[in-house]
Amino acid sequence: MTSWIVSVCGIALLSVLVDVILPDGKTQKYVQAVVGVVLTFAMLSPISRFFASKEASNLSSDGNFDTNITIQQAFLDGIQSQNNLARIQRVENVIFNLGIKNATVTMQPNGYVLAKVKCNKKTLAELQQALSVAESKIMILWSKTDG
Repeated sequence: MTSWIVSVCGIALLSVLVDVILPDGKTQKYVQAVVGVVLTFAMLSPISRFFASKEASNLSSDGNFDTNITIQQAFLDGIQSQNNLARIQRVENVIFNLGIKNATVTMQPNGYVLAKVKCNKKTLAELQQALSVAESKIMILWSKTDG
């Protein structure tokens, strides 16, 4: 702040000296206009620094604006949600195709699909075989039925 005050005062003093030294005439008008513009820019420089620092504070370490990162994160969250729904539907389809009636499928916070099924051992083996192809991160909770 003090450097700004010193520079504005210096430019003002310089403009007074130029005004005193130059003779009256057309040249003095042009020089006064140029000195006035320089003085105006010097007075407005803290405002431009303020906006530059605001922009810099919005930048992340890689030079992208944080708002872009937020928008991209929301987009990625939506894609992840769609992916999770598709994974659940794949598991439900496999269970349905095997004729398993007593089953629930949910997505766990750790990213695993949890399938709770009630079936016989043979059907469980078929389910494990089918799901090993269809889904990589899956947990099966099995309870035995008769038959």
